[in-house]
Amino acid sequence: MQGTVFNVDRKPIQSSFISAPEQENFVIFRCIHFPGNGELVPPALLFVLTIALWAFGLEDVLRYERHAVLNGEIWRLFSANFVHLGWEHLMLNLVGLVLVWYLVGRVLSVTNWLIVVVMCSVCVTGGLWMTEADLAWYVGLSGLLHGILVAGALLLVWSDPRFAFGILAIVTLKVGTEVIGEFPSPVEGIIGGQVVSMSHLYGALGGIVSWLGMCVASKVHVHFDMDSSKRQR
Repeated sequence: MQGTVFNVDRKPIQSSFISAPEQENFVIFRCIHFPGNGELVPPALLFVLTIALWAFGLEDVLRYERHAVLNGEIWRLFSANFVHLGWEHLMLNLVGLVLVWYLVGRVLSVTNWLIVVVMCSVCVTGGLWMTEADLAWYVGLSGLLHGILVAGALLLVWSDPRFAFGILAIVTLKVGTEVIGEFPSPVEGIIGGQVVSMSHLYGALGGIVSWLGMCVASKVHVHFDMDSSKRQR
């Protein structure tokens, strides 16, 4: 039996390499969601939130600071991803947010956006906390953007494999070059600070973890629906 997946236009695509006794058992059918009019809400809220935090000058209160976290200011592990060094840094990341949404954001439901944002934010600063003991502070949306891009690309693997694997290859090459290379990022002169390349790596890893979490949750949802239908019969 051939499986059916859907592209971003919601048109069915027959896939000869996917087979299963029942389509309802496929994680992919429930793992990829296609939101309707609400698809713009999560990125729009993220867009407005980052601008508002910059406008109110809350960087010092919300940025990741290792000593502050040690003193109990745990919220900085999450909030650091939404504040920026200055308007140049903010503008670059907002352009990145629009690009990420255009490429993969529309295949994420509102719930999946929430999962990815929370998971990747924690992975970015949590990773820095565990491995970068000499890092005094950190701000920026870029690590989270890498995670959203990876999670969205993974959701597109079955419906648009060339596009999905192309994105994943570019992200892998970019992050690998940044982490392994010793040369400074070209954007450092624009944003007025050092780019913490490891945040991009942890964000990308967070995207993978988010995708796995969405697939597991979707599989549980499928089994729950099947059990409910059987009880109704």
